[in-house]
Amino acid sequence: MEIKGLECVFSSDIDKDVQEAYKRNFGDKPYGDITKISETKIPKYDILCAGFPCQSFSISGKRLGIGGVDSCMK
Repeated sequence: MEIKGLECVFSSDIDKDVQEAYKRNFGDKPYGDITKISETKIPKYDILCAGFPCQSFSISGKRLGIGGVDSCMK
């Protein structure tokens, strides 16, 4: 999105390792659990891009990793 001149104004991830990886790659550390963040902390935005946890990897799924049926990776 940055290539097209767009700026990310907010990010959130519950996983601490993902937060650190995001910070290393983009310079900003994401907020934590989105369900615990007041909407007043989220700046105005033009485009919302969101995703759901991958069932094969997330703690809300079975954590089967790449071998999981839902991972779509082999």
